[in-house]
Amino acid sequence: MLEDRILQRKLLRIQKNENLYFEQDGASCHTSKKIKLLLENLFGDKLIQNAPHSPDIAYPIVTLWAELKKRVKSRFPKNPEELKIITIEEWNKIPIDYVKKLFINFRKRCEKIIELNGGRLEPEHLREIRKEMEKKEEDDSSEEEKENAYEVEQKQKLKLKLIYSKPELIKKAKKEISLIRKKIKAKKKELKKVKKEYTIARKFSQKKDLKRKSEGYLKI
Repeated sequence: MLEDRILQRKLLRIQKNENLYFEQDGASCHTSKKIKLLLENLFGDKLIQNAPHSPDIAYPIVTLWAELKKRVKSRFPKNPEELKIITIEEWNKIPIDYVKKLFINFRKRCEKIIELNGGRLEPEHLREIRKEMEKKEEDDSSEEEKENAYEVEQKQKLKLKLIYSKPELIKKAKKEISLIRKKIKAKKKELKKVKKEYTIARKFSQKKDLKRKSEGYLKI
């Protein structure tokens, strides 16, 4: 199955591009004699084998599997068949943007490893990569907001242009504005009346309180 479908597709891409190589880690499931022979025959000197444990550059696939596992586990599959169905469903639900972020992170890790002459990525290097990615996300978000604001502005301009190009629409808009202004004026008048009534009621209430207090003092 692997030879016929997945690997053949990858082989075609790698053969067409001299900068592409086939890479996998040295986990025991990848290093059986049969698998090694198959990969060597297919990819020749374009096959890269990593150390059995290479967390620095296994980040995308390890993180993706962990995300998939968490999603599948939350649905509690009851048997192998259900597990298979749920796994496919949850795999298809993982957003492509999430996967893209993993590979951006992977690229930055590779660049940092080259900068360190093949050295190990320490916690401070990973923090630096994370900060770079957060800054890029903020910049992208800001750029997106600007684009959205520009798009809204252009739509408003177009709307105004359409309105001014049709006199009947202008007349209708003016009539609507006039009605809104009248309503606002009526509401203000109503509010003024309510405030006046409230002031009178408050003064009357204060007078009653004062009278009650004075009557109390006279009794004493």
